[in-house]
Amino acid sequence: DSYGYNLIRDAHGETHARRSPFDDAEMTTINQDLARQMPHLHTMHGNLVVSGSFHRKKPRNILLEAARVLDDVTIIWIESNDEAADRRMLSLEAQGRGRFATLSSLRTAMQHTFEPFDVPVLTYSNQGSGKASVKPFLDFVNTSLVRAKAG
Repeated sequence: DSYGYNLIRDAHGETHARRSPFDDAEMTTINQDLARQMPHLHTMHGNLVVSGSFHRKKPRNILLEAARVLDDVTIIWIESNDEAADRRMLSLEAQGRGRFATLSSLRTAMQHTFEPFDVPVLTYSNQGSGKASVKPFLDFVNTSLVRAKAG
């Protein structure tokens, strides 16, 4: 099981295992800290948006438990097909914000270690990139929240 590691091939064709920033122990620690801050943040700001990779059940459940004390909680799972994801990763690489091979390796590792949600989630299919993808996403969120409150 290579979970917690990315396999990276260097310029000489050799494969190296590199620790992933998305392993359960690290994400659990990060999410525990955020869970402790959630009541205070909710009191100060009202609405909270927590953005991250929630593909693993144990770290994700820490935040879900903490969110139970908040008013309305909506979980939106954003997915995209490989072509759209590749376009975004190539764009990030062009901006100097990561190497395509590393980003692609992280995405593959997260897909292989995904654990399904035990609670209802809204799923948004993001096939866009950059600023052009923001308005369709916000439209989806607004429409979904209106439907949820009405129904």
